[in-house]
Amino acid sequence: MRNTKLETIDSATHNMAGTARFTTTIAKSREDSITFERNDIADYKAFSDGSGQEDDVGASAILYKKRQIRPVASLRVFLGSKTKRNTYEAEVIGAIMALWIIRNKPETIGKRISLYIDNQAVILALTGPRSSAGQHLVNTLRTAANGLPALLNIIWISSHSEVKGNEAADKLAKVAAQGRSSRMVDLPHLLRSPLPVSASALKQEFSAKLNRLWQKVWDGSPRKERFSRVDSNFPFNKSEKAYSS
Repeated sequence: MRNTKLETIDSATHNMAGTARFTTTIAKSREDSITFERNDIADYKAFSDGSGQEDDVGASAILYKKRQIRPVASLRVFLGSKTKRNTYEAEVIGAIMALWIIRNKPETIGKRISLYIDNQAVILALTGPRSSAGQHLVNTLRTAANGLPALLNIIWISSHSEVKGNEAADKLAKVAAQGRSSRMVDLPHLLRSPLPVSASALKQEFSAKLNRLWQKVWDGSPRKERFSRVDSNFPFNKSEKAYSS
């Protein structure tokens, strides 16, 4: 981690940036979320997504106008290795890009706009103070949402719901995770320079490294063969569950 900037996580009491000037909607079920989108009469619909492909992460956003099949605009960004970024943050960044697209379309001013996200945790983080990894990105998203000159509703849509916009955003995010970004000049200013490393991704990578070391040591231990009679599946989740009960 030498010469690498790590994200700063502040106390939860400083997370909120005033009263939200947008609304949020989380349906009770997958089917309800699909029905909501189908009946949505917003002037514009935006869809965003984050994706992890093999060892890398990408994010995307796409905007549609009411009664038009082709998208108004779209963006995608490659975020790098999973050792520095996770899919939750990619979801937040996708939503930030969606609002960036909307903000740069003057025709959306004063219109009813729906932003669909397939991650409920992101929406919940916008409406309540949290002291957690990715906080700085959530704060940026909240500020952008509050500053949007439109009637914005941020809505949960079930993933893999066969909703056109959601599927398109999913495909773009997968392309982004393969290292293919939009032009830097088209991206939000936040994404034109390296982002701080995710504390959550760093912990996950450290844990994975410890597990690999543990596996190597265990493979060379004479106890491995004897213990395999109790539980042969490293790292012994079955036996741990039995002990706990």
